[in-house]
Amino acid sequence: MAHNPYEDEIIISWVELHRDARYLSQVLHEKGPWKGIVAVTRGGLVPAALIARELDIRLVDTVCVTSYDSGEPGAAAQLQGEVEVLKGSIAGDGAGWLLIDDLVDTGRTAQIVGLRYFNVYGEREAHKGRMASVAHHFFHQYRGADHVRLFTGSGGFGDGEQRRDFVSVGDCVKVNLFFLDHPEKSGIFNVGTGAAQSFNDVAAATVNACRKAKGESPLTLLAMRERSIIQYIPFPEDLKGRYQSYTQADISALRAAGYDAPFLTVEQGVTRYCQKLLARG
Repeated sequence: MAHNPYEDEIIISWVELHRDARYLSQVLHEKGPWKGIVAVTRGGLVPAALIARELDIRLVDTVCVTSYDSGEPGAAAQLQGEVEVLKGSIAGDGAGWLLIDDLVDTGRTAQIVGLRYFNVYGEREAHKGRMASVAHHFFHQYRGADHVRLFTGSGGFGDGEQRRDFVSVGDCVKVNLFFLDHPEKSGIFNVGTGAAQSFNDVAAATVNACRKAKGESPLTLLAMRERSIIQYIPFPEDLKGRYQSYTQADISALRAAGYDAPFLTVEQGVTRYCQKLLARG
């Protein structure tokens, strides 16, 4: 006898669907107001219609995705695969909108990952101008004038000792690819190394990378100061009281999500960055 592809389906009655939709609407009503509803087709169409009626929402849009596959023509779609967006939806960041999918689902259809980047440096940032990383600016300062300039101390930190969580763009790409490969994971994650380093560290790594390319021996930070390779300029008055002298990413959530790859230190990452800039001439 032929196998019935629907015999293992979870059947939700109309009574249960209406009951659960009305209960959800009661909870959502307290959290409104809402601009509209985005229904994930096809499973979200009926629940979205019921909730739109309960909340008196007149604007309903759809986002069309495909993620289930039966593996056989005519069979029930039971296998969760890669999510493919067939039709986009509303513009903006989604604030005030409800996203409604199947009443019963794996929870993987709508993966939402938010990444908060710390001080990113690396290739292809020249277009950012003055907003490019300090590694970028230090490299061009040293190449053009044989010295780099840093701020004097602030916020209880010595000259050039203000600290940031400097993270290589290559590491940022790896984090993105990790979540692309793990659509079952959602959340908001900090992307940094988890270890703050000083602007002096960035300057020293930049100078020594350039010196190595010329066949010169590396210098200590003290030697760079003594030779005026590293110079300190007065801290801007307009930044006093508003400048963050220390930032460091808490990457515990990222690690808990399963991302266990090491991050480059400033000495490793900035050196590689400068080598690539030098190779371009």
